[in-house]
Amino acid sequence: MVKRVSGGKQEVCAEGTAPHKASESFVQVSHKPRYGYNEVAVDGKLLHVYGDHIRLLTKKRVRVNGKQVQGYTAKGLRVEVVA
Repeated sequence: MVKRVSGGKQEVCAEGTAPHKASESFVQVSHKPRYGYNEVAVDGKLLHVYGDHIRLLTKKRVRVNGKQVQGYTAKGLRVEVVA
């Protein structure tokens, strides 16, 4: 058990579960085309990424379907798939 103190309140949380910070970076992706999403290669897959979130990704040359293309990697970021 871990004791967390924030804003004068004390909480006891399980060892492995830490609450998500509001400032934690994440990237929204979709498997189908949506308004405001751009199709880019992320970690070897063609995905639709929200336009404002592309700046958080790191550029990397990746191979997609046997061709080498300009792509991105989401290493160290939380990726949320929009249904």
